Amino acid sequence: MADGPAQSGPLPPAESWWVLVKNAGDEFRVQRQDLPDRPTVSDLLQTALAVSNVGVPLPRLKLYKHENARGQGEQQLAPRTLLDEICTGSDAPPLFVDYEGMPTTSSQAEQQIMSGIRDLAAEVRANREEVQNVLQPMARALFGFRPTSSATFDPTWETRLSEYYNTTSCMILGQLFPECLKPDRYHGFGPDYFEPVGEHMYKKVQELAGYELGIDTTHPRNGLLIVKSLEKMFQEAHMVLVPTVSEEDVSETDCPDSGDSPTEQVKLEILIAKEFLGQDVLWIDKRRHTTAPFQRPILQGKGGSSKGRRPVQPIKFADLHAKQITIRKPYMASLYMQAIYANHRHSELPHPDDQELLPKYRKRCPKGMERLMIRMCLLSSCSERPVLTQDEAFSGNL
Repeated sequence: MADGPAQSGPLPPAESWWVLVKNAGDEFRVQRQDLPDRPTVSDLLQTALAVSNVGVPLPRLKLYKHENARGQGEQQLAPRTLLDEICTGSDAPPLFVDYEGMPTTSSQAEQQIMSGIRDLAAEVRANREEVQNVLQPMARALFGFRPTSSATFDPTWETRLSEYYNTTSCMILGQLFPECLKPDRYHGFGPDYFEPVGEHMYKKVQELAGYELGIDTTHPRNGLLIVKSLEKMFQEAHMVLVPTVSEEDVSETDCPDSGDSPTEQVKLEILIAKEFLGQDVLWIDKRRHTTAPFQRPILQGKGGSSKGRRPVQPIKFADLHAKQITIRKPYMASLYMQAIYANHRHSELPHPDDQELLPKYRKRCPKGMERLMIRMCLLSSCSERPVLTQDEAFSGNL
């Protein structure tokens, strides 16, 4: 029996798939670019598991063409089925991820993963060479940066960030385009033009993993105060902030202001994935509907008049790329973990393990970065150090 009317020609491959996971809230979009070439149902389920954090083992997940498919007697889609073989038009309902049994909470899932990692590490510890080869990918799996599908508006978090970084504007756009913060009745410029949101660098759902890296996920040093379009770029790892260190900067043995809330200022270089350089930096409302690009005045030359309606032009990501900002010191460990993931997504972005780049993170925070490097097995002593105690992790020497 035919599955449906014959098509006039092959449909173009889908660029994304909408997915709904049982008991996981709203549906979300999975982009083709985030999946392997010739993606399969199994690849989609792995991504859905990472995004939804339902705490269900991957083998228990089943994919159906829509939420009511199982009740209508339809079979689950085989794990090796190519996603391009699934008809998902623009009006099709989201693919549905089902499972049996009760999921664990995010905290329980983290504990189970960490417990399994420790048990496996104990089994291979007898052979040091094997330990080094095995523990590094294990550490990447355990501690690796996880993007979030959405961010929750948290005015208390934003207030704490504003107080820590001493600004009510976007810490990036406000520094690079201060002329936009001056009132202008024609274009809406003013102190609130770059209204920011609070971004958690190392995610709250990874609280236990951050605990072992010495990162307090609830501390303002783990946050950025940036406009929503930059928050999205950072979450999806299309943008990184890399510390810059010159000869006259801190030495490798010192970590000035190494308290819980250091007053030291650091310079960070903004690097953007090349595919976004020609795009506008957009203002996004609370529901994430893009409205218009941020504008900036075209600065007048010598002798030009600043009165009246000034000409403007859109702010593009190219205007941010390779520029530097100066802010109060955030967690270098949080920036480092996000940069690892960004390099995985965009090979042209620098890899934090590079011999020229890694010292920049370490010089800005030697003690805190040493702990991270031990956990990530970037030092030869990684197999000999115990898990950090709470007193060690939050002693303030970060």
